[in-house]
Order: sequence, then C-alpha cells, then structure tokens
Amino acid sequence: MSLLSRVTFWRSVSLALFALILVVTFLQPAATDSDIRIQAPRIAFSSALFLAAVAVVPLLLSPIRIRRSQWMPWVTAGLSATLVAGAALLNLAGRTGAAGSIFQALHVVTGERNFGDIQLPLVWRLCARQGVDVYSEIACVQENIASAPQHVMDYGPSWLWIPDVAIPPSWSTPIGLTMLVVTSGCLWWLSRNSLGRGQIALLIGSLGASWLLLLERGNLDALVVWFAVLFALWLRRSSGIGPWIFAAIAIWILGTWKYYPFALGLLLLPVMRRPRGWIVLAGFVLATAFYVTVSLDRFIQALADNADRSALIGTGLGRDSIARLLAGSPDASTWAVGLVLVAALATVVWGYTTANNSRPVSFPYSAMAFTGASMVAVPMIVSGFGYQYKVALLVLAVPALSRLCNPTNPAVWQSSTFALVASAAGLVGLWGNPFAWSILIVVATSFALGASLRGIYLASLSRFAGDSEPMPRQHAAPSSD
Repeated sequence: MSLLSRVTFWRSVSLALFALILVVTFLQPAATDSDIRIQAPRIAFSSALFLAAVAVVPLLLSPIRIRRSQWMPWVTAGLSATLVAGAALLNLAGRTGAAGSIFQALHVVTGERNFGDIQLPLVWRLCARQGVDVYSEIACVQENIASAPQHVMDYGPSWLWIPDVAIPPSWSTPIGLTMLVVTSGCLWWLSRNSLGRGQIALLIGSLGASWLLLLERGNLDALVVWFAVLFALWLRRSSGIGPWIFAAIAIWILGTWKYYPFALGLLLLPVMRRPRGWIVLAGFVLATAFYVTVSLDRFIQALADNADRSALIGTGLGRDSIARLLAGSPDASTWAVGLVLVAALATVVWGYTTANNSRPVSFPYSAMAFTGASMVAVPMIVSGFGYQYKVALLVLAVPALSRLCNPTNPAVWQSSTFALVASAAGLVGLWGNPFAWSILIVVATSFALGASLRGIYLASLSRFAGDSEPMPRQHAAPSSD
C-alpha cells in the first residue's frame, strides 16, 4: 500500500512529532535562559492537556451525520458583524469605555481608533503626497494618527502609486464599516457552502478574537477573503478563461501591496489546461518577476522587518513562538525551527493523504482552502511570525475540510474533524498560552494546506477543474456530512 494512501500512518507521524515538541519543551534539555527553563515545563504541560483533548476526542469518534442548517449562516455572520459594528458605533458616539469593555470581554486587542488598519495606510499615502519618505520616517505618521505604530511603512511601493487619487484618512470609518459588511457577507457564503460540522466550526470561529479583530481593524487581509469567494463564485458560473484572468490580476495587485499573496500564483496552474491559458500564467509570472526585481530592496526589507518583529514580540504567533520555548532560548534556534518545520511538513502530507482517500472535493473549494491556508502559512510558518488577525483566513478552508469523508475509511472523517476543531480553536485563541495557540495554528494550517494541494493537483490534470462535485446552488435543500 502506498504511503500516500495511509491516513493513519501520517496521522501518527504528525501527532508524534508534535508530542515530541511538547516533551522536549517540558524537559528543557538545551535551555540557555533560566526564566524560560522555569516557565517552560508548566506551559508545556498545560498545552499538552489541551492539545490532547483537541487531538484525541475527534479521533475516537465514529462518523456522525450533522445536517446543514439554513439559519446558521445568518447567525454566524450576523453575530460577529453586530458585535464589531456596535462597538465601533459606541466609539463614534464617544462611549469609548463601553466599546473597550466589549472588545476586552471578547479578547480583541485593539487601539484607540476604529478600523486602524485602514486609517494607517491612508496616512502613509497622505504623507507620501507631502514628499515624506514613509519607508524611513515616522514623524509625519505620528502627527496624523492616534496611537501611531513605531515602525515605518511595510507595504509594497505600489500602495503609493497614483498619488493623485487622494482618500482622506477621515474616511476610514465608513470604509471600514463597508468592509465589515462585505466581509461578513463572505462569511455567510462560506457557512452556506459548508456541511454541518463545518457550519458549527465557523459559528464558533466567527466569535473568536482572530475573526473579530480582522473585522475591527479593517485590515487589507480581508481582501484575500473577498478574492477567494469571488474566484470560487466565478468558477462556479464559468468554464472559460475569465475567472483565471481575474485571479491573476487580483493576486498580482494583492502581492504588490503585501508580497506574500504572490504565493497564490500556484492557484493558476490549472489554467494551463485551458485554451490560451499559458498566456495568463506567463503574464502573471513576468509581471511578478518584474515587480519583485524593481522593488527588491523593499521586498528584502519587509522580510527583515517581519523577522525583527518575531524576535521583539513575545506574544507573537507562529513557528518562532514554538521554537523559542522549545529551545529554551530567546532566539529561535536552528534545530528547534527545523523540528517545527518537519512536524508541519508531516501534517501537510497528512492533509494531502486524507484528501487523497476522500471523495473528490471540487476545485473552487480547494482553491479557497489553499488561499486561506497559504496566507497563514507564509507568515506564520515559513517566515516565522504573524499577527493574530492572520488566523482569521482559516475560515476559507472550512468548506473544503467539511467535505472530506469516505464511508469505507473512518480515519478520513476523523482527521478532517480534527482539522475543523483545531481551526475553530485557533480562531478563538488560547489567551495566556501563545505556545499552544501557535501549535494549533501550525497544525490546522498545515493540514488544510495539504488537503488543498490535492485538489489543485487534480484540477491541473483536468480541463474542467472541479467537475466531480459541482457547488450547490443557494436554493439547495439542507444536506448533511
């Protein structure tokens, strides 16, 4: 039997590697920092108790049928949108204390301004129009915004293009509210197109701090959610080349702003099976290569800045948060980083193997899963550090994960249920334990990434991606796992 058909084998390998990480963290055989040596055993033990429950319970269950609900998508999208919009309106009305209490109760770490991640980029454009080099000076930004960050602009140069298009920073609140409505609509659609257990995971995750923070900050990562949903919708309605042209343009624009979305270019591989599809892929590759070349210094600076923040922010999430405690050192040692990456890679294979043994999942769902998982994996696993709102992009993987099942192989259902539980828990967060939280994120992201790669591979072999399982129409009757 091929190793790629042995779900239980790769499940055991993945869980064993993460168990090894917990054991080594508890024992601290190579610790160089006395404070970490004292704290690590307690953190590792409490993490092991929680992670064992997340891992073991789904793996002990037999496949059960959970009916898809017609009303749950409305509750899922409506609750989170109402909470954030209500707090934002309280801020506008001068009730900052009440708004802060809401965010504090929800563990949403926010600043003094609504939709601050909209306002800050607009201030960067304003300062650039005044002739300020926003890549080296922060005085102008500090003069124009409350609670200004202590770092220079970290977006790509294209964010400053077309300076004559002036958007006042004062528009950040109406823009943020509009983004909140559109992003919540995308969450409604994701829940509507998830099976029963996926809907439950999205309901739990939508009330988690990561998703609420994405809405509250109005961060441009919300555009990744918009792109993934629009691309899936267009693929559903068209077998032509139009969706692929849209995807290439959208990925390129997002990449010129934040760099890491360039990784989504892998989604374009299936276009090679379409007439003249190579033109789309070649055009994207050339445009990306040109942009990275002309902005190489900014690209390198962005990578260095992310590494610096990983070292400075003790509560950061991702690979380095695990590696530092694992090594017992303020620095993420090479061997510790390597062990985390090996565990993540084994989980990617576990996800791929699970999808390989599951009934086929259509390409639009796989594309959404890859979009969400890769946009979490690049900063948090590959680069080593990511902000909390990055985890919110895991909602894009839920529709695909909820479809992974095989009536003759219970391990497929158990593994995908584990990934859904880990995703929901990662969206909610483990406050006071970024170590366990980071492990959850790495596991859920790696599994979803592996499962989505199987869908992309199958789509690359077929002229019509995803025909094996058409996406359900919105008026379809409720169904179950």
